[in-house]
Amino acid sequence: MNKNMPKPSEGRSTAMTYNTPLPISGRDPDSVPFEERMAELEEAERDPMKAIRATRERRNREQLERDREDLKEAWLASGATEREFERAWPELRKEQIKLLAEGAESQAHSEAFRQMKSNF
Repeated sequence: MNKNMPKPSEGRSTAMTYNTPLPISGRDPDSVPFEERMAELEEAERDPMKAIRATRERRNREQLERDREDLKEAWLASGATEREFERAWPELRKEQIKLLAEGAESQAHSEAFRQMKSNF
């Protein structure tokens, strides 16, 4: 490896890139006053777990909204009305959560079995 070449970590910037949402609020940095933006970045640096939780929650909400819209489109395409979908949504959401939990549990069991198998 060439001595003049920077290490991979040296060439990376930790600066926020264009339109990277703020770590806690998820807002566009350009829409937030400078003082608020700096305060949020400092808070995220002091408490990285808060920033991670906020990011996960935001992604989960966005995924829920995408899933809801996809399911709504399928319902409407099958001839149901928007009102019927809105009435059925709470039950559909519960079923979706149940299926996701079952999938996660199955994946966890598979991973545990794979790790146990590799230890022997």
